[in-house]
Amino acid sequence: MDAGVIDYKLCDRNFDCENCPFDAIIRNGDALSDKKVENTFSTCSLNSSMTLASPQERPTLLEDILHIPKISIENNHFYGCSFWYVVPTSQHTAILGLNRLAVKLLPGIKDVIVPSSKSNIERGKTLCWFVLDEGTVCLPSPLSGIIAQTNDDAVEQCGDKSDPDNVWIVKIHADNLEADLNALLRANDAETFLHVQRTKTLDMLSMYVDNVHSDIGTTLQDGGAYIGSPEDLLGPKRYFEFILNIFGCRFAPPKRQFRM
Repeated sequence: MDAGVIDYKLCDRNFDCENCPFDAIIRNGDALSDKKVENTFSTCSLNSSMTLASPQERPTLLEDILHIPKISIENNHFYGCSFWYVVPTSQHTAILGLNRLAVKLLPGIKDVIVPSSKSNIERGKTLCWFVLDEGTVCLPSPLSGIIAQTNDDAVEQCGDKSDPDNVWIVKIHADNLEADLNALLRANDAETFLHVQRTKTLDMLSMYVDNVHSDIGTTLQDGGAYIGSPEDLLGPKRYFEFILNIFGCRFAPPKRQFRM
């Protein structure tokens, strides 16, 4: 570019011109053999291959670029009803928490609002509200009963993306825990459900990326460093729309009979 031979090129080698095969070709013409060029380019950073990827590959690339977590299943957890997990602690009580995909997707949370202790809740009705900069996202309850305890550290836990597996919101004294758990899935039975939930989430995220950034792929508009979060990729308002759509999806698992 300095010599005026080319107008523009994205650099994926941290401006290490001395070891850059493209720079060598420009300076020396055919001095490098095809084999050497091929081998040199094969060592380029992952960013280079991502930049040239086709739109059909984008869901997988988004998974890597944005660090969308793989599914994680705990033997004593029940899954289903949106992004909840449920952990029974006795014959009548259970803890409700967010699965790791929800924790990763939620942007910076200003507050988590839940009914006060001893409040009655109903399965399928709104249990909690996540207050974000752009608005509020709500989740329905997977259980019916009375709130026994709330997590005062929920905001901080949701913000810690490095530890997405231990975020709990409330502890509930259920009206009929056995019946409510029958509508959820346990351990290996939940694997297919969680995979479908994750895949549909990535598909929808990919659609939003295609609609907003179809001309620039997965890089920033200035061609610079790769974006590290879905919110940065779409912008706050567009990402909030995506969050509303995702958390509004009722991923319904098949029923499995369970006895306490």
